[in-house]
Amino acid sequence: MLLGGSSLVTLLVGLLATKCWAILLGPKGFGYLGLVQNLLLLAGLVAGCGVSTALVRFGAEAAAQNDLVRVAALRQASWWLTGLLAGVVGALMWIFGGPISTLLLGANRDRGVVGWIGLALLFNLAGAIFTSLLNAHHRVGALARLNVLSKGVAAGVAVLVIFLWREQGIVAAVVGGAIAAWGCAWRVCSREIRPETDAVRPRQVITAARDLLRFGVPCTASLLVGTGVQLLVPVIVLNLMGQESVGLYRAVATVSTAYLGLLLTTMTQDYYPRLSAVSRHLPALIDLVNEQHELILLLAIPLVVVLLAAAPFLIPLIYSRQFRPVVSVLEWQLMGDILKFSSWTLAFVLLARDRSRAYFLAEAVVGITTVVSTWLGVRWFGLDGLGMAYLAQYALYFAVVWLLVRREIDLPLTRVNRRLLVTGLAAAGLVRLTSLAGWRQGRAPIAWLLAVVVTVGSARILRKKYGGLRWLKERST
Repeated sequence: MLLGGSSLVTLLVGLLATKCWAILLGPKGFGYLGLVQNLLLLAGLVAGCGVSTALVRFGAEAAAQNDLVRVAALRQASWWLTGLLAGVVGALMWIFGGPISTLLLGANRDRGVVGWIGLALLFNLAGAIFTSLLNAHHRVGALARLNVLSKGVAAGVAVLVIFLWREQGIVAAVVGGAIAAWGCAWRVCSREIRPETDAVRPRQVITAARDLLRFGVPCTASLLVGTGVQLLVPVIVLNLMGQESVGLYRAVATVSTAYLGLLLTTMTQDYYPRLSAVSRHLPALIDLVNEQHELILLLAIPLVVVLLAAAPFLIPLIYSRQFRPVVSVLEWQLMGDILKFSSWTLAFVLLARDRSRAYFLAEAVVGITTVVSTWLGVRWFGLDGLGMAYLAQYALYFAVVWLLVRREIDLPLTRVNRRLLVTGLAAAGLVRLTSLAGWRQGRAPIAWLLAVVVTVGSARILRKKYGGLRWLKERST
């Protein structure tokens, strides 16, 4: 609840910042901002080499065993690796800025833009290490404060810069936001976590670095063929439909990313460390996965259906009337998000169990599906094809991850989880069908009725299962 509450605050801050960017830049400038941000994220995947994720995996396990020397060795190794990798990738971005800019940002862009993004990359990776340290030590309160502080300060800096220089200030806004977020992460982490011990030998640091890379490199390869390929979707849209369409697609992706962050933050910073701590104890692991799956569906399904009901009013409110064509894309994407939440819950099992090959296979499937379905969807259905492709890729991803996890731990999907998944997909599908049928007058009452029914039903189950606020108070103490 702490992490979800902080994510709600950052969601509101992000929506406010997005509204400012949409008004100040318009669809075309907003599309270019999305391309620059995607370049930064893609570079972060390559340069990060999964070190921050591996630090949570091994750090949480070592902290649970009170192995302070191991924790200290992992901490030192992560800083050495991050500095080295960020330096190498940043230098390559300066050297090959021209070709990278032409390929990922469009023609007639200054090659220096890519070099400045390399600077932002350094601060992003350093901030990720601070966050992973807090995550590994399970400092939930500090993580919640950091989420709000870093997102708020970074968004404020970016909005101010774009307000002053409009499209010419996009790159400066991205770099300034990265530096601001790093400063917040350094401040919070330095106050929360002190060095565990100085009695760490070079050999222990080398061993820790090897463990981080052994886990992180396959994880990065998996992310590159999965998440990394999805970051190339705007590039496909740029080449097939133009920069303004990139802005429209980015509008949908921003809404999805914003509300997904409400639950993804909790899963990454709470569920994953706890899963890692019990990764070798199958009964506890299976119980935790089923509990998390049920909880995430009870929270996500009402959120998805409410967003479906509000989409025709929400998009113009968040952006402007120029972005109204993306409503149908968002409807398709929200259906896919239900499967995405379920897939994430299961995929974390492969990471916690250190099954890098299985995780790579799952991500490769979604990566290939993303490229093929996006290309065909845009060619056949235009902008709506992006939403259809999103639903298709996560339907296949869920099936693959489910089979891999079943093979790994023989996980049974409980009856409650099956019913929740079917109910959520049916409710979202019914809303989408009313839109496809052109029944505009009936769409709104049907959508809002489903939203009320699903929300009340989920609230009753949560209260019955967990006992409401009294349970939360007992758990927090």
